Amino acid sequence: EKQWLKDLAVFNNTSAVWLRKYFPHNYELTAIEAYMDMYILTGEDIYLNAVKGAIDLFKRYWIQLGGSIAINEGYPNFQYPPGSYFLDYSTRNGLGSTNTPQCNGPSMHNHIHDKETQGGSPTGETCGSSFWIKLNQRMHKLYPENEEYVTEIERSLYNVLIANQAKTPGGGNRYFANLHKWKQYPTIVGTCCESQGTRNYGSLPEYIYSLSPHQNNTNLYIDLYSSSNITWRRSEDHGSGFRSVRVDCNFPYDHMVRVEIEEVDRNDHGTWDIAVRVPSWNQGKLLVYLNEDQTTPIAYGSPGSYVHITRRWNRGDVLRFNLSLTWSVHEYTGVTQIQNYKRYGLLYGPILMAVTGTWNNELDCIEIKGVDSLTPEKWLHPIPGQNLHFSVKGNNGLTYVPYFEIDREMFAVYPILN
Repeated sequence: EKQWLKDLAVFNNTSAVWLRKYFPHNYELTAIEAYMDMYILTGEDIYLNAVKGAIDLFKRYWIQLGGSIAINEGYPNFQYPPGSYFLDYSTRNGLGSTNTPQCNGPSMHNHIHDKETQGGSPTGETCGSSFWIKLNQRMHKLYPENEEYVTEIERSLYNVLIANQAKTPGGGNRYFANLHKWKQYPTIVGTCCESQGTRNYGSLPEYIYSLSPHQNNTNLYIDLYSSSNITWRRSEDHGSGFRSVRVDCNFPYDHMVRVEIEEVDRNDHGTWDIAVRVPSWNQGKLLVYLNEDQTTPIAYGSPGSYVHITRRWNRGDVLRFNLSLTWSVHEYTGVTQIQNYKRYGLLYGPILMAVTGTWNNELDCIEIKGVDSLTPEKWLHPIPGQNLHFSVKGNNGLTYVPYFEIDREMFAVYPILN
């Protein structure tokens, strides 16, 4: 075990995960969670260094666009090399539900393994994202100013946990977050992914806020944007009074955020701090306004940081700000290639987008013609009355929607941009 800790601590040593005994798997993350707990208990750097090395490995080689895990339950002839990023799903060898459409198009011929033994590989196991969320939550508690850990949680929640919930009568949860052609059929049979998904749905309130005790004063971090409220004691002294803050917003469909101080203990005469997350995906600086003054910001912060507002807060004080989502383009580099074509995926802020519409059966993908892959804002146009839905200029019948809204329609996260 100590050797594994040392191997993990050597950054970019893929063998520490990829060449583990038997076959590698995202359940390795449960051990990394435990090593993080061991560091908190003992303070020994060997554990923290191993955790940081493991996180780095996953982010380099086994995190899909959108945040899902690209290394899943495998078998000796069914594995996930570093950077493989499989997209297609196969029912070969009895994997998955018999109701899951098979996805073995022409792209299968370009896998690095033999088609007859490898086929397509499922991706985005719900369990892996559940573990990834819990690991990043631990890291955020250790490094509260490091916004990247919250971004990982946010992407995993929207693009895997929420996306894997069924939206049709009968309910259920998906085992895998497949990224091409069809989503997996949801089940209610007691799989590990159903239980881990349910665990995270039940713990959603844990990720919205975090508290930071400081000099007999407990400060508030606003991490995720969802209509909610939190009440907490103003200090670790159990005789102290309470503070209460409410957040109102409809993210990601609306980008305006309102934060109100609902309650302040009458003996709470000191100053305290509210730390507002400025997401790394935010376009430009975040301007924060206090009460009715909408001309001069009380504070501002750069993407990928927290803006701290320290003052004596009064009941009824209100902070207002607008998040600004922007497009980011990502060329597909994995093994599920289509010969002579390039494929690109899009994020809108933290939200993984997917295109639906006319399917090219010959290429087994959606092809978007006459667009510049580097400037999606020029050819994607918001559809009136349908938040986060975009038409594609010059390509009638194609629509970009959030991946978490996809249910039983055909889709492509990585269409061909020609």
